[in-house]
Parts: sequence; C-alpha cells; structure tokens
Amino acid sequence: MTVSTHSRIINYMKTRNLFPVFILILILSCSCFVPADSLSILSYNVQNLFDDVRDGGEYYNYNPSSGKWGSEMFQNKLNNLAEVIRETDADIIILLEVENQNCVDSLVRFYLPTRGYRYNYCLDQDHSNISTAVVSRIPVDRLQSHRLEFGRSVLRDISELFFEYRGTEFVIIANHWKSKLGGAEETEQKRRLSAQTVRRLLRDRPVPVIVVGDLNEDLYEFEKQQYRYPTALIPLREAHRVTETDRGSALIFSERKADIRGDILYSIWSELPPEKGSYFYNSEWQKIDHIFVNEAIIDPKRKPNILRCEMPVYDFMINRNGKPRSFSTKTFTGVSDHFPLLIELEF
Repeated sequence: MTVSTHSRIINYMKTRNLFPVFILILILSCSCFVPADSLSILSYNVQNLFDDVRDGGEYYNYNPSSGKWGSEMFQNKLNNLAEVIRETDADIIILLEVENQNCVDSLVRFYLPTRGYRYNYCLDQDHSNISTAVVSRIPVDRLQSHRLEFGRSVLRDISELFFEYRGTEFVIIANHWKSKLGGAEETEQKRRLSAQTVRRLLRDRPVPVIVVGDLNEDLYEFEKQQYRYPTALIPLREAHRVTETDRGSALIFSERKADIRGDILYSIWSELPPEKGSYFYNSEWQKIDHIFVNEAIIDPKRKPNILRCEMPVYDFMINRNGKPRSFSTKTFTGVSDHFPLLIELEF
C-alpha cells in the first residue's frame, strides 16, 4: 500500500521533535495559486469512487459491510486518482461517479495537500448513488443544478459552474447522461432530454462555455446507427437528416472551427488521435467522454482561446493492451475504465 502524505506526517511526529513538524504542516497548508495566462480543465469519469463509510446507499460491491470494499481499497484508489491529477496539474477538475463530499475532502486533504485546490464540492444528488464533483484552484462564483425528469424517471442533474478568471466570466456545464443500459435506442430519448437542457442553457449566452462530461454517447452515434433515429449528438454535416424539432433536442457540433456560430459547438475530439476513444467496449473504442466549447472560445478576436487539447494517458492507467485499467481491489492498480479529457485555455 502506498503511504499518503498524511501518514508520513504522523510517522514523523512519533519519532522527531515537534517543531519541524509544525513547520512542515504549515508549508503543506499554505500552497498558493499564482494566476497564469492559461487555465486547464480536466473531465474524468473515475468509475465508482465510494468512500469507506457505510451510508446505506452504496452499490453492493462498494459497501464496507459486504467485505468487498474498505479503507485500504478507498485510500489506494484515491492515491491512484491523485497521481493522475498530479501528472496533469489541471486547474479545474470535473470528476464523475463520486459518492459524496467525504471522497472529495479525503482526496484533496491527504493526497493533494500542496496543489492549491482550495475550492472543492460534491454536487450531491438525492436520487443517485453517484454524483459530480469539482476540484478547483479558482473559486466557483455560483453553482446551479438542473433537475431532469423523464416520465417517472429522474435523470442525473446537469450542473452549471460559473467562474471568473483574469476579468473574463466563463461557464462549465457538467454532465453525466443516461447510459445505454436497457438498449441504445430505448434510452436515447433520455439522453436527448439532457441535450435539450444543455442547448437551452447555451441559448443567447455570450460568455465562453465549456460543456464537459460522460455523455454515454459516441461522437458519431448518429452515423453508427445509420441515421435510423435522431440522437443526442448530431454532426453539423448530418443535421439536414433530422427535422428542426429534432435538432432542438440534440447538441449540434462541428469539427471545423469555421462552422462554429450560435449554438453549434466545437468538439475537442477534432484535435485528438482519431483511432482511439476514451472508453473501450464491445471490442471497439468509443468516444463517449466529451469536451465541447462554444463560439466565444473559437472567436480568434476574443479570449479565452484553445491552447491545447489532450487525452492524458499514463502507464499506470492502462492494461497491457493499452486499454483503460479499472481499479483492482486485489492489486490496488489502475484507476478507471475511462480515460480523462483535458483542455487548456489562454486568457
């Protein structure tokens, strides 16, 4: 098991004069964020990050009472996740599939104490066992969550996070859409409701907007299913195949910056290797994790502008076949069955 910074401090206190320890703790707690002319944003589905406290709502495999999950597993998963964050050094991190605030607090306090992440929230949802979390070096000025209901089903909230950096206001819209469990076509309407909500939030908003998250829909879903039904993501070049009403319940995107205007979004997959995706399922790569940006970010006469787009992948995150390595409760290796996405913006 990897020993955390917190553990090392405790061991040090047992064997040394206390004065140097107080100095060490002071240094660890006084990390400061120095504003730079760029800001990086990481979006990552961390695959069921549950803590080691039984609250009653855990999945069976992550319930400490089941004997399948406990403190050692939780601490090692946090350590592995923290390693990804340390490597990317992102300024704002959106984490999906997080149980509660204790997970976020434990991650930052014990595994990222010197990284300047002072603003950390788990956006708890009373109708879901897993939530979205934000870990940030800059303050969240305002947060608004939007509840979605589809018949008798309650979908995961869509969250708006409002920031200001170097005098520029911008918004991150964080998503975790309905999975395809139950069938891709059968569940499509639920993803389209989420897309419709995001589209409404984008309407007439002149500020820079970044749409992030696990949308559980491949970038080219509409083409893959041979245009049989409208999907929640539709390429601009294929938008003529659906009615205006159906376009209103989809995110329309383009891979060409010249096309980005109004509510047409730019996908950062356009700048990533085309042969890979963020998720591997049914023997194929899928691009179901996304970062889209709006016209305000693409406009070369305005800031912020895109500096780089990346899918960060490190050796400890992959298996021997190069696929995402889920966390193992036996070997304590791996992190998630998804890869993260990162965008850096120049301000």
